[in-house]
Amino acid sequence: MNHPDISEIFRSFGFGAGADPFGGFRPQQRRNRDLRIEIPIPLVSTLEDQHKTIQVKTTNNETSTLEVKIPRGITNGTQIKYSGLGDNLFNTLPRGDLYVHFNVHNAENFIVNNIDLYTQVSVNCLLATVGGPVNIKGLDGRVFELALPAGTQPGIKFRIPQQGLYQLNSNVRGDLFVEVALTVPQDLSSDQLETIKSIINQQ
Repeated sequence: MNHPDISEIFRSFGFGAGADPFGGFRPQQRRNRDLRIEIPIPLVSTLEDQHKTIQVKTTNNETSTLEVKIPRGITNGTQIKYSGLGDNLFNTLPRGDLYVHFNVHNAENFIVNNIDLYTQVSVNCLLATVGGPVNIKGLDGRVFELALPAGTQPGIKFRIPQQGLYQLNSNVRGDLFVEVALTVPQDLSSDQLETIKSIINQQ
């Protein structure tokens, strides 16, 4: 024989899910309200952990100065809860929580694809023809030298490993991909132009 669920019986007499049929309603902990703010950060700053001082306006229009830790690898649109950093209007109640929405600004000349970065380098078509070194600046300002092979074609991509973005809460780092765009020199002398023409005619 199946016995009815005692909780269903108490609910039928008007006792809710938070009710105690033998002692009234169980008290629920009260606390101050949560606060929500948005913080803009540059893309390059996501490459390392940060401690940022922010100002938050509370319910009673007071400005509270707080310090929060921003983990490495934060991405645009990520929201983090900082427990106990919310409103403190009622000093007899526990402080609320602070929810921070992060708005990561893109960096000039870089495109983000997951944790990989894409950039473009302009190469003189003569250099691309004969091959040679070209410098690439990474997101953090570091300079890398790529050795272009002779006959490099426009649109070809080179990979610089582990120079992309970090995955949140991980040591995994993406790559930097460099796309070659060719430029045509416009300041060649007559002799240089004739030399190029003679090379073309020999083909």
